[in-house]
Amino acid sequence: QALLKAGARGYVLKKSSFAGVAQAVRCAARGESYLDPALAGYVIAGFPDFIRFIGNGLVLGIPMPIIVFSVATAAISIVLNMTTLGFNIYMIGSNPTASSFSGVNNRAVLIKTYLISGLYSGIASLIMISRFNSVATGYGSSYLLITILASVLGGTSTIGGFGRIS
Repeated sequence: QALLKAGARGYVLKKSSFAGVAQAVRCAARGESYLDPALAGYVIAGFPDFIRFIGNGLVLGIPMPIIVFSVATAAISIVLNMTTLGFNIYMIGSNPTASSFSGVNNRAVLIKTYLISGLYSGIASLIMISRFNSVATGYGSSYLLITILASVLGGTSTIGGFGRIS
């Protein structure tokens, strides 16, 4: 059932505007989580020690979230600076029409960009879960505007253009 829902969402996302559908899917998934009898607004707590280590552990005196952040930053830096996908992401960010005329499949690149974004939000949620040692449906809601603010203050252009992670 979950696979069918995910496939339907992916099809709708493929055929529609990305930003609007992504926001709608986020709201629908959040509403679904409140209706799911297994969750129904409850908090799940008491994770094993290896999960809690991800958010609270130390490796050679360095906090594990810092290590995860460093590895994730290095990985996305390599993807953006040394792969065709990264070049295409920059091209679409600077001029989607020109990148389309250059032979770039904008939809495929945008879907891959959303997949990368989902992967990184999953990593962030794993760190958050392991630090709190609990999870509930609304934990990440309060971070949405803070994240947008941090991105804009960090220099992300809201109208596209060139940027870099390294």
